[in-house]
Amino acid sequence: MSRQTRKARRVLRFAKSEARRDGTDRVEPKHLLLGLLEADPGLVLRFLPSGTSTSALRESLTHPVSDQSGANTSQVQVSDETRSVLQRAEQEKARLSHQHLGTEHLLLALLQHKSPPGEILRSFGLKISEVQRQLGFTQHNSTDSSANDTSSKNRLRGNFLSSGFANEA
Repeated sequence: MSRQTRKARRVLRFAKSEARRDGTDRVEPKHLLLGLLEADPGLVLRFLPSGTSTSALRESLTHPVSDQSGANTSQVQVSDETRSVLQRAEQEKARLSHQHLGTEHLLLALLQHKSPPGEILRSFGLKISEVQRQLGFTQHNSTDSSANDTSSKNRLRGNFLSSGFANEA
């Protein structure tokens, strides 16, 4: 089971709350980013252009994902897209040989993901290479051969998701 920092766990709780607030039973990548903005606003603010607030970023994310009237929001699940982001965060953690998954891994995964939240982050001027550099994550090679190993993929697939996030109510 993957170990997460307290802030990373808070991101996940806030993401579920954001999904419920949207009236959906699926945590989408936008909810993950909204959770990140709530749990660790300083991390994202650090990379925004001078004079840009996290509230401007939040506003660009606040339109509902879909109309799911009648959705069972007591059983919020992770969407496939969000699962992909979480797996990428696990891969970042492994690539960097970090023991705990933190909010910085989640930010990098969102920034790399081809989803509206990733596009929004990039449109606000965030660049993967600059975020990695400022976080001190550039000392490792970005092509980790172990990430291509089948056993590593299977281990990563289950780590973060088995932490109970996908099944919490």
